[in-house]
Amino acid sequence: MRRVAWAALAVLAGCATTPPQAGDHLTVVWNRVEDAHAACQKLSGQPQLFAIRGCSKWNQTDAAGQRVCAIYAPMPRSEMDTQRFATLGHELLHCFDGNWHDRWGRMNPAESQAATGGASKSAGAAAAANQRIGIKKNLLLTFAFACPCLSASAAPNEIKVFTDELAAYRGQTLETHVNKARAGPLRLMPEWSYGIAPDWEFSLQLPFAFNTQRGANEGYRAELQYIAPHDEERGLYWGINVELARDARVDEPRFWNAEIIPIVGWHLERWHLVANPGFERALSGTERGTRPTPAAKVAYRAFGTNAYGVELYRDADGGRTAYLAWDGKLGKSDINVGIGRGTSANADRWVLKAIYEVAF
Repeated sequence: MRRVAWAALAVLAGCATTPPQAGDHLTVVWNRVEDAHAACQKLSGQPQLFAIRGCSKWNQTDAAGQRVCAIYAPMPRSEMDTQRFATLGHELLHCFDGNWHDRWGRMNPAESQAATGGASKSAGAAAAANQRIGIKKNLLLTFAFACPCLSASAAPNEIKVFTDELAAYRGQTLETHVNKARAGPLRLMPEWSYGIAPDWEFSLQLPFAFNTQRGANEGYRAELQYIAPHDEERGLYWGINVELARDARVDEPRFWNAEIIPIVGWHLERWHLVANPGFERALSGTERGTRPTPAAKVAYRAFGTNAYGVELYRDADGGRTAYLAWDGKLGKSDINVGIGRGTSANADRWVLKAIYEVAF
């Protein structure tokens, strides 16, 4: 780690074109935290609805009067973990320039940055740039190592095990997906589906996220699903679901993503077993590796149309969550409700989810 720090100093020094200004010395302390959301919420003293990936406290000074900036963020899992590296860069820019963005992520003017505790600025734009360079040249990285554990990943917009349920040929359905993780926003996603042919269904999805202050669209998706003809009461069935998505989550890079989900199920009297050995791959952006996203479900039908069971999920970041779930009917509508518990260090500890479907 000392080698990395000296390498960073060498690169930054090579970028400097002016001598450092007197007093432009900044100490950056990186606290590697297991749960960035909890640590940052404790620092702010206020409950936070959106999942927090990191934070920084940049208005501190040491005994000599020099500026100190403390960053609270998890350790990247590998050199391909662009999200966590982006979080570190985001918070490091706060150390240099204070409140450099507004609540919507747009860059604040330099005067506003200076007024909120960033690097001190002089009257001229060139002088302001030179002073920032001076700070960077004198950058001292002090790593305060905490527990090197993984932080919780955000719950996905769609938490669903795909089965042999399809919209009827030329029929339509409207599903509403709702879920809320303990440390994340309320996520809501309407999904319209149409039976384009026997055993084929086409769907469009529009995901949103909401906190106490605002709501935000998180992209759009299209799905195509096929289920081979089979006995709906007993025996094996199979199918496939293909999804193309434009992911645009709050405070995350936007990219195109493709997901392929094989569907293998078995009806055995009151029992229903399903496996979705799926995987996804980013089609744009810097991180384009293929990542497994398997899911499975075991359910038992009792008391009429009610089914009770367990659903298991692994997300693209490796987080694993187990749900106790109920499937039933509310009038003529289908409903799925579940409560999930994270079973790995990088999964949300608790998640509530529901899916409400209306056919028309």
